[in-house]
Amino acid sequence: MRLRGFVLAVLLPGCTLAAGEIGRQTGGPAAPSSASIPGNPGMSAPPVLPPPQYSPDESARRAFDEASAAGSSAALILFLAREPDSPYRDEALARLEARRQPDPPGTAAALAPADAAVIEAFDAARLAGSRSAWEAFLAAHGTHPLAALAQQLMAR
Repeated sequence: MRLRGFVLAVLLPGCTLAAGEIGRQTGGPAAPSSASIPGNPGMSAPPVLPPPQYSPDESARRAFDEASAAGSSAALILFLAREPDSPYRDEALARLEARRQPDPPGTAAALAPADAAVIEAFDAARLAGSRSAWEAFLAAHGTHPLAALAQQLMAR
Protein backbone atom coordinates (compact mmCIF):
# COMPACT_ATOMS: atom_id res chain seq x y z
CA MET A 1 0.00 0.00 0.00
CA ARG A 2 1.44 3.36 -1.01
CA LEU A 3 1.12 5.98 1.78
CA ARG A 4 3.39 8.76 0.52
CA GLY A 5 1.59 12.06 0.96
CA PHE A 6 -1.13 10.44 3.05
CA VAL A 7 -1.58 11.86 6.55
CA LEU A 8 -4.23 11.02 9.07
CA ALA A 9 -5.78 13.68 11.25
CA VAL A 10 -7.16 12.35 14.53
CA LEU A 11 -10.42 14.09 15.40
CA LEU A 12 -11.90 11.91 18.11
CA PRO A 13 -10.83 8.58 19.55
CA GLY A 14 -11.46 6.02 16.84
CA CYS A 15 -12.34 8.63 14.19
CA THR A 16 -9.73 9.62 11.63
CA LEU A 17 -9.90 11.48 8.36
CA ALA A 18 -7.23 11.78 5.72
CA ALA A 19 -5.84 15.25 5.15
CA GLY A 20 -8.17 17.10 2.81
CA GLU A 21 -11.12 14.87 3.72
CA ILE A 22 -12.49 17.39 6.23
CA GLY A 23 -13.70 19.70 3.47
CA ARG A 24 -15.31 16.87 1.55
CA GLN A 25 -17.02 15.48 4.66
CA THR A 26 -18.52 18.83 5.65
CA GLY A 27 -19.42 19.95 2.13
CA GLY A 28 -16.99 22.87 2.21
CA PRO A 29 -13.44 23.43 1.07
CA ALA A 30 -10.55 22.11 3.09
CA ALA A 31 -9.03 24.65 5.42
CA PRO A 32 -6.28 26.69 3.75
CA SER A 33 -2.78 26.22 5.04
CA SER A 34 -0.20 28.93 5.52
CA ALA A 35 2.74 26.55 5.28
CA SER A 36 3.23 23.34 3.37
CA ILE A 37 5.42 20.39 4.15
CA PRO A 38 8.39 20.22 1.76
CA GLY A 39 7.93 17.42 -0.76
CA ASN A 40 4.20 17.26 -0.07
CA PRO A 41 2.56 20.30 -1.67
CA GLY A 42 -0.86 21.05 -0.31
CA MET A 43 -0.18 19.39 3.02
CA SER A 44 -0.08 21.84 5.87
CA ALA A 45 2.60 21.89 8.54
CA PRO A 46 1.58 21.80 12.18
CA PRO A 47 1.18 25.21 13.85
CA VAL A 48 4.13 26.65 15.73
CA LEU A 49 3.27 27.07 19.39
CA PRO A 50 4.66 29.98 21.41
CA PRO A 51 7.22 29.10 24.08
CA PRO A 52 5.86 28.58 27.57
CA GLN A 53 5.72 31.64 29.80
CA TYR A 54 7.30 31.36 33.25
CA SER A 55 7.19 33.64 36.26
CA PRO A 56 10.46 35.45 37.03
CA ASP A 57 11.04 33.11 39.99
CA GLU A 58 10.43 30.00 37.89
CA SER A 59 12.62 31.37 35.12
CA ALA A 60 15.48 32.02 37.56
CA ARG A 61 15.08 28.55 39.07
CA ARG A 62 15.13 26.90 35.64
CA ALA A 63 18.25 28.86 34.63
CA PHE A 64 20.00 27.87 37.87
CA ASP A 65 18.98 24.22 37.49
CA GLU A 66 20.31 24.17 33.92
CA ALA A 67 23.61 25.77 34.97
CA SER A 68 24.00 23.32 37.85
CA ALA A 69 23.13 20.32 35.69
CA ALA A 70 25.72 21.33 33.08
CA GLY A 71 28.43 20.47 35.59
CA SER A 72 30.88 23.16 34.55
CA SER A 73 32.29 26.34 36.00
CA ALA A 74 31.52 28.07 32.71
CA ALA A 75 27.80 27.34 33.04
CA LEU A 76 27.71 28.72 36.59
CA ILE A 77 29.68 31.82 35.56
CA LEU A 78 27.33 32.38 32.63
CA PHE A 79 24.36 32.06 34.99
CA LEU A 80 25.90 34.67 37.31
CA ALA A 81 26.51 37.01 34.36
CA ARG A 82 22.94 36.67 33.08
CA GLU A 83 21.18 36.58 36.47
CA PRO A 84 23.18 38.90 38.77
CA ASP A 85 20.22 39.54 41.08
CA SER A 86 18.91 35.98 41.14
CA PRO A 87 17.75 34.51 44.43
CA TYR A 88 20.03 31.56 43.49
CA ARG A 89 23.13 33.75 43.20
CA ASP A 90 24.67 32.71 46.52
CA GLU A 91 24.06 29.03 45.83
CA ALA A 92 25.62 29.40 42.38
CA LEU A 93 28.65 31.13 43.92
CA ALA A 94 29.01 28.37 46.52
CA ARG A 95 28.92 25.71 43.80
CA LEU A 96 31.42 27.68 41.74
CA GLU A 97 33.78 28.08 44.71
CA ALA A 98 33.67 24.31 45.28
CA ARG A 99 35.03 23.76 41.77
CA ARG A 100 38.81 24.02 42.05
CA GLN A 101 39.84 22.84 38.58
CA PRO A 102 39.41 24.68 35.28
CA ASP A 103 36.93 23.37 32.75
CA PRO A 104 38.21 21.35 29.80
CA PRO A 105 39.19 23.50 26.80
CA GLY A 106 36.22 24.55 24.68
CA THR A 107 33.61 24.30 27.45
CA ALA A 108 32.93 28.05 27.59
CA ALA A 109 32.94 28.33 23.79
CA ALA A 110 30.30 25.60 23.55
CA LEU A 111 28.04 27.44 26.02
CA ALA A 112 28.53 31.06 24.97
CA PRO A 113 30.78 31.55 21.94
CA ALA A 114 30.66 35.36 22.12
CA ASP A 115 31.58 35.44 25.83
CA ALA A 116 33.93 32.46 26.00
CA ALA A 117 37.10 34.52 26.47
CA VAL A 118 35.49 36.57 29.27
CA ILE A 119 34.17 33.46 31.03
CA GLU A 120 37.57 31.76 30.80
CA ALA A 121 39.36 34.89 32.09
CA PHE A 122 36.88 35.18 34.98
CA ASP A 123 37.43 31.54 35.90
CA ALA A 124 41.21 31.93 35.70
CA ALA A 125 41.08 34.95 38.02
CA ARG A 126 38.76 33.08 40.38
CA LEU A 127 41.06 30.06 40.52
CA ALA A 128 44.13 32.26 41.04
CA GLY A 129 42.30 34.07 43.83
CA SER A 130 44.72 36.98 43.92
CA ARG A 131 44.00 40.67 43.80
CA SER A 132 46.32 41.05 40.81
CA ALA A 133 44.38 38.35 38.89
CA TRP A 134 41.10 40.16 39.51
CA GLU A 135 42.65 43.49 38.55
CA ALA A 136 43.88 41.98 35.28
CA PHE A 137 40.40 40.63 34.60
CA LEU A 138 38.83 44.03 35.30
CA ALA A 139 41.40 45.82 33.12
CA ALA A 140 40.51 43.57 30.20
CA HIS A 141 36.76 43.15 30.79
CA GLY A 142 35.69 46.06 32.98
CA THR A 143 32.50 46.75 31.02
CA HIS A 144 31.22 43.16 31.03
CA PRO A 145 28.36 42.24 33.41
CA LEU A 146 30.82 39.99 35.29
CA ALA A 147 32.92 43.03 36.28
CA ALA A 148 30.64 43.89 39.22
CA LEU A 149 30.92 40.36 40.56
CA ALA A 150 34.69 40.40 40.04
CA GLN A 151 34.94 43.58 42.12
CA GLN A 152 32.88 41.96 44.91
CA LEU A 153 35.02 38.82 44.88
CA MET A 154 38.23 40.87 44.82
CA ALA A 155 37.09 42.75 47.93
CA ARG A 156 36.72 39.52 49.95
